[in-house]
Amino acid sequence: MTSISVPRSSSRSNHMHSQIILVNTWEQVESACQKIIHSSEGIIAFDLEGVNLGRNGQLTLLQIAIDQRTVFCFDVLVLGKQLFEHRFLGGIFFSPRIVKVCFDCRVDGDVLYSHFGVRINMLYDIQILYTSLFQSRKDPFLKGLRRVLQHPDVIQHKGTLEKVIQCKQRIKERLDGSMHHMIFLARPLTPEILEYCSCDVVYLLRMHAIWSRHDGGSHHILRATMDRLMRFCTRREPIPPWQMSMVDFSPPTLKPKHDDAS
Repeated sequence: MTSISVPRSSSRSNHMHSQIILVNTWEQVESACQKIIHSSEGIIAFDLEGVNLGRNGQLTLLQIAIDQRTVFCFDVLVLGKQLFEHRFLGGIFFSPRIVKVCFDCRVDGDVLYSHFGVRINMLYDIQILYTSLFQSRKDPFLKGLRRVLQHPDVIQHKGTLEKVIQCKQRIKERLDGSMHHMIFLARPLTPEILEYCSCDVVYLLRMHAIWSRHDGGSHHILRATMDRLMRFCTRREPIPPWQMSMVDFSPPTLKPKHDDAS
């Protein structure tokens, strides 16, 4: 398997690295799925990348972190629909024994179901958790992942945070350019693209580790996530971009700390 290392932040060290493992053969798929299934924590984080990602777009990459050290980047463009059969990722997403952490479940969950028939059990949306803990109920706007990454709990080392933000900004500028559709289609994948795709899932696991205790084991976020995804997937009309940026759920009452009331 091809692998690279990227900076990560942890409670033990701000300079440790995560290994990104590119998965683009069936032998690698089988090995990666076994490692995901048998990961000791029973919690994974995932994210999707593609071209015009949605019901009418194309999924090209799927990233899964099994801990804050290991990220599998599945090349969906190469592997195709077979990757989502029950014996591979389909069974992992369906499993009630594995919590799947994401950020804004709507588009990703809709893509997996509408394109591949994948149903997700135990889906945990960090955007709902963040909104519930840190955002004023008077603030109607959702906060994006770039904003949430800058919360002081997530990346304590300033240099690491700056590198993460710079990487995301470089790719965002390319996504806003005239050749944006080629970024996630071009092969071979560059280390910069793999880093961009994979660092988010590592930090989603960290956010879950440090903030989910406020859920008190009562599964408020899991229920709110599934309700949010169900409403989005069963919508009759497309949702305009401005409405996608508005809070579309009732934040569960946890133990709010309103240090992000803007």
